[in-house]
Amino acid sequence: MAANEKINDEEIGYYYMKLHDFDANDKLDGLELMQSMIHSIEHHHENQVNQTTVTNNIDNLSESVDYFLKECDLNSDGFIEFAEFKAYQAKIKKN
Repeated sequence: MAANEKINDEEIGYYYMKLHDFDANDKLDGLELMQSMIHSIEHHHENQVNQTTVTNNIDNLSESVDYFLKECDLNSDGFIEFAEFKAYQAKIKKN
């Protein structure tokens, strides 16, 4: 992909999942989801987030991971596959 090419939302979602799929099984588990959320928080609040902030919010992150798994994990295997992630994105776009 050339540096000046724009990518669509589906491609962003795909690369986001690949970036956080640390065990390369094409799925995100709860720990990978939590790390992806921490990464997003750090990215969107670059100069305002430190390790203490993340540690203090671990309960909130755990609740968010649990909620996301409940909403996205269509086959209840404890992992989010890209197809499940796409289905969830489509669902929230409708609402």
